[in-house]
This record gives sequence, C-alpha cells and structure tokens, in this order.
Amino acid sequence: MKSLKNAFTICIIFALNSVLAGQVSKTIISDIKIDNVRMSKLASSDVTIKPSQSISFYFSQTFPDDAEGEVFYKVFLNNKLLVSKLASNFVILHSLSPGDYIINVQALKGENFEAVAVNKTFTVLSSGEVIESLSTTTSTGISYVTIGLGGLSLLLLVAVILLMRKRKPEPVREAIAPEPEPIQIEQEPLVEEDPPLVEAEVVEIIHDPNAMSEFEELQMAHEKLKQRFKDMEDDNEDLRRSIKYLNKTIQSLEEANVNLIEQKESLSEKKLTLEELQNQKDELLAIKFHDLKNPAQAIQGLVSLLESYDLTAMEQHEIMESIVASSSNIVNLVQTITETFAKQNFDDKYHLEMASLQDVITSVVKINIAYAKKKQIRLLDNSSKSMPRFEFDSNKIKEVLDNLINNAIKFSPPKTDVTVRSYLTDTDAVTEVKDNGVGMTEDDLSVIFQKGVKLSAKPTGGEKSSGLGLWIAKKIVEAHKGTITVESKKGIGTKFVFKLPIK
Repeated sequence: MKSLKNAFTICIIFALNSVLAGQVSKTIISDIKIDNVRMSKLASSDVTIKPSQSISFYFSQTFPDDAEGEVFYKVFLNNKLLVSKLASNFVILHSLSPGDYIINVQALKGENFEAVAVNKTFTVLSSGEVIESLSTTTSTGISYVTIGLGGLSLLLLVAVILLMRKRKPEPVREAIAPEPEPIQIEQEPLVEEDPPLVEAEVVEIIHDPNAMSEFEELQMAHEKLKQRFKDMEDDNEDLRRSIKYLNKTIQSLEEANVNLIEQKESLSEKKLTLEELQNQKDELLAIKFHDLKNPAQAIQGLVSLLESYDLTAMEQHEIMESIVASSSNIVNLVQTITETFAKQNFDDKYHLEMASLQDVITSVVKINIAYAKKKQIRLLDNSSKSMPRFEFDSNKIKEVLDNLINNAIKFSPPKTDVTVRSYLTDTDAVTEVKDNGVGMTEDDLSVIFQKGVKLSAKPTGGEKSSGLGLWIAKKIVEAHKGTITVESKKGIGTKFVFKLPIK
C-alpha cells in the first residue's frame, strides 16, 4: 500500500513537470531544405552543403494562447545579426563562403513575450571536398510540448495500472511486484509533406562575408560620433578663442571709452576754468576801466576849474595837486592792467599791508573835490585824525571810497553836502559816506549791489552810470572780511557804511 502511494506521488510530480515544461515558449526549427529540397529527416549532427548550394531554415514557435502581439523572428549567423524583425517563418542562405556556421533563431511576440532561442550548426565545404553522408536523425524541431504530453500519458498509464492492482487482495506477506514489461512507443515516420508555412513575404538573405556585424556597425558609429565630437570640440575651441578675442576687444574699447570720458571730463574742467578765467578777466576789465573813469572825470573837472580866472593861488595849487593825484591813479591802474594781461592771470589779488585809512580818505577827497565844486556841492571830510594803522589793501579801499564818494556827488543836487566820516570801534574801522541826494526806493535797495543794475534814480547833472561801482565796492569790502550796508529814503538822501576788521 505504501509503495503504491509513493509510486502515485512520483507519477503526479512527473506529470506536473511535464505540463509545466510544455508551457515554456520555445523556438523550433521545423524543417531544413537544401536547394529547395527537404531533408528526409532533420539531422541531429551538423548539416553539410556545397558552396554552390543554398540552405533554407523553416521555424515555428510555442507561445501560450494568452500571449498577445504579432509574431516575428530575430536571426543571427555566427553571432552576427542578420535580421532583427523577420515576419516570415523561414530564411534562405546562399553564396556562403566555406567554413562552419551556427544559425540562431529566436521567436518574439509583441513587445512582452520572448521564446527560448534555438541553434543549428552546418558546414559549407570547399570546392574540392565531397559530401560523404547525410545522417538523418530525430529533428530538433520535434515539439517539446509533444514530448511532454507523451511523458504525461506514460505516467498516467502507469498510475492507472497501479490503481487497478490495488483492488486485488494483498498477500499475507509483502512480495516484490513483478516489474511490468516496458511499453514501447513507436514514432510515426515523418510524412514527406511540406510543413505549413506562415503566410508572409519570403525574405531571402544572401550572406556576405564582408558584411559588418552589429558590433562593428556600432563601433563605426561610435568612431563617427567621436570624430563629430572632436569636430565640435574644435569648433568650441574656436568659439572660445573668438570670445576671448572679443572680450579683449571689448576691454580695449571700455578702456578707450574710459579714457574718452576722462578726457571729456578734463575738457569740461578746462572749459569751466577758461570760462571762470574769462569771467575774471571781464570782471577785472570792468573794474579797472570803471576805476579809470573816475580819475579821468576828476581831471576833466579840475581842468575846467583852472579855466576860470577868479581862483586864488592857493586854490590853483590844490587843483594841480588833485590833477597830479588823479593822473598817478590812472597810471597805476593802467600798469596793473598791463601786468595782469602779460601774466595771463586774471585773478585780482589783494596785497594786504599796514596802512592809514585817514591817508586813503584824504587822497580820495582831494581827487573828487573838483568834481564836487563843479556841481556846487560841499565835500566834507570828518574822518578821525587818530585812526590807527592796520592791515588792508590801500589801493582797493581807495576804489571803494572813490565809488561811494563819486556816486554821492553824482546823485546829489547843487547846494547840498556830501560828508565822509570814519571812526573806530572795538573790532572794526568804520567809514560812512552820506549825501542829501534823491534817495532810493525799496526796489532799488533790494538790487543795489548787483552787477550792472540800473537804479530808478537818475544822476542830477546828466552823468552816465555803468551800474558797476557799488558791485565793485561790495566785492572789495567782502574780500577784506568786512561788510557794507546802505540806508536810504526817497527824496531824503542815502548813507553807505562799510566796516573793515582790525587785527
């Protein structure tokens, strides 16, 4: 009973293995033809052909029923790919060179199913060799599924026999069952009929021994890619050199642009300097020519006084001293202008030195006394006689006093007074020039020290006014760190006061 159970288990295991083996997808060489003549039986040994003969291989496959997709084949010859997707179920090879060959065929279905590949060897003889024999044995194309099913049938038959023996009464003691006679399974001879072929276009492959393998083609493609990559690297290197050259060019242009900007800024600075020098020159010329005008007018007035015959000797002597002083003033001004233009330096420099403000006032009053007498105006000098000497530019302060006294006479009516007064405070030397002339409006007072301003008040003797005298006076006083102010009322008169600091 125990032996029967073991035998049945063994049969079941063999049966399952056979069934599982039958489910494996395989590629099968079902037929071989030489010069389109089928071999009587598939040769188990190598097939031999002549160089002039062609050899055809027919193949099929065993895929499960649930496998989906189109069936095609991948064929290799001596490990070189002949065709990657063959829709037909056979290939024809001819014009082969003498030598040994291995054909490898693998069936595929769709993109997800691959069958086990099958190999077949054959030999192409040289021209002088003779084919000895073609042994015909069991074809490799016999389906493994058929073998599996045959083995399964055999095992099932043994199992049935054992089950039938189980029904007989067992002997008292165990006895060794007689060994069954071997069952001979005869194989039906192959029918000399063409195997069914898949309806597909016949693909004829002529083997060229000089043809390149897939690896060689990939190697050649790799070499081409390497060459192309090298060419691209060379082009890239050329581009890098071009970029480097362009960067240098851009850097040079930027440096040139910076230089141009610097030159432009330098030219702008020089232009501003020239404009400033031109303004200084214009101002200096305006000041000097204005300063020349006052002594020239004074000389003209003094000469007019000399023409009168009722002057005493003392008066004539005073007039001559005034003419000499005015002439010296003109000569000094002309000399200053000449030196300034010779040096091409239009900076009106100040020469500070210890001087007497009283001496300056006295000299300016003498220059303008004749002009005042001509207009019947009394010019009074009430300056302090005890004014100490201090540091200032005496020539420049003469210009200030000359402008203030000259304007006071110019805008005063006859039979009025122009008074010059000076005194000392704790910090300043103060000088006043007061007249009883026409006076100024509020609008005149707001612009009185501006350059070239023409006031609403008109000179009483028909004189001309340049509008520079008061601007020059303010400029000189402020250069001495001093101040100048004005007090005036329309129709009453005007008083100018300037202060110079005493060190």
